[in-house]
Amino acid sequence: MISNCKRLDLQCHQHYHRKTFIGGDLAIREHLKSLRQSFLYAVIVFIALYVFLWPVRIVGVSMESTLNDGDRVFVSRAVGFVSGYRHGDLVMTRVHDNIGSRYIIKRVVAIPSDTLLIENGQVIVNGDVVPFDSSANAVANVSGNLSLTLSPGYYFLMGDNHIFSTDSRDFGPLHVRDIHGRVLFRFFGGNFNIY
Repeated sequence: MISNCKRLDLQCHQHYHRKTFIGGDLAIREHLKSLRQSFLYAVIVFIALYVFLWPVRIVGVSMESTLNDGDRVFVSRAVGFVSGYRHGDLVMTRVHDNIGSRYIIKRVVAIPSDTLLIENGQVIVNGDVVPFDSSANAVANVSGNLSLTLSPGYYFLMGDNHIFSTDSRDFGPLHVRDIHGRVLFRFFGGNFNIY
């Protein structure tokens, strides 16, 4: 009888430890599942931010007084892809020049098939003078002379502060694939503006 009790006690003890181990294993699996879900959510949020709301800090004065040095804006890749780019849109592109490779934000002045003329300090698109913000440091005087008709898929970009802007006057019209998104709004610095 004593040996049976010991045997039952041993079985009970083994059953208890096996149950604890299985329960611990289950807790580890649940924890790993939770970590996988958290990682998946983080990836989804990152992709959503990258596509829909990409935070960008403005460096430089080429877009003054619309955007000032230190302002922060949200750029959307998706909005530009879905609706395209129109006259006056603020867009982000990447340039490669003597300073290096960098992202810049400029205004769309001319779109595919537009005829662009820069002469006597004015920008003329399809026969109409392009109005620029007269509060910008450079006012509306644009240096140089240029005449061209944009090919399909090409855009002409300029900074609002023309004197201090590296833009399509320097690097030429850009293909739509070189435009990385449209500025939606400023969320830090200056007033809150939707573009």
